[in-house]
Amino acid sequence: MNRTRVLLAAPLPPPTGGIAVWTDILLRHMGRHADLDIHHVDTALRWKKRVALNRGSRLIGGTLQAFWDIVRVGIALIRYRPHVLHLTTSAGFASIKDAAILYLTRRLGIAGYLHYHTSILGNSQLQGWQLRAAHLAMRFAFRVLILDDKTHSALQQRIPAPKLQILPNMIELERVDEVCIKMIRGTRKTTEAVLRCVYVGRVVPDKGIAEQVQACAQLRGVCLDIVGPVDDAYRQQSAAPCPRPGTRTMVTFSRPSRP
Repeated sequence: MNRTRVLLAAPLPPPTGGIAVWTDILLRHMGRHADLDIHHVDTALRWKKRVALNRGSRLIGGTLQAFWDIVRVGIALIRYRPHVLHLTTSAGFASIKDAAILYLTRRLGIAGYLHYHTSILGNSQLQGWQLRAAHLAMRFAFRVLILDDKTHSALQQRIPAPKLQILPNMIELERVDEVCIKMIRGTRKTTEAVLRCVYVGRVVPDKGIAEQVQACAQLRGVCLDIVGPVDDAYRQQSAAPCPRPGTRTMVTFSRPSRP
């Protein structure tokens, strides 16, 4: 049987982030398909903290990481000769690396899929040369996978519409439900909350976690459950304005368990 060879360039935990969780889910589920032969190149940034925002460290460390990723993916493209390259990205500083990898992919006659795990329009750091590099990477790609309709409409001004495809991020509901059930059991006797809100995703400053916590801290009868990977320091910082268990409003953090 002829199998479709796929080269997946994406990060795996640690550190645990949005793209890394997506990669973990994909590899576990797609490995069950006999018609796919997936080769994975791990592009995780293990040299920095997940919430590190210092531009200097990101520029220097990111440049070295970019060269290393280009070399490893390039070698895999030549050795493995895949039918498809699936390249995940968060745009920003990584856009130049994306353009270089997709240029090589195009020269080798391989279909390159560029998968954005961020909203291009909503990324305030994506502007100037970073935005131009992102547009260059998109032009080299065979298909561009994006998250939302607004991005799709905006990019049609620069990228041919048939090249753009919307692919929302996936989650494993059974794992989220498992965590939430444990949280409910642990708080049922200690809170009078009548409204339970659940945030599922990466717990970092640019996701508005602090604003959610502050809003819920001002409401009576509300319980906010935050499910996702979180840095311990940021967890303590975000939980500072929260009432403690036993009060009328409570915020709890939980990491989803790995299988």
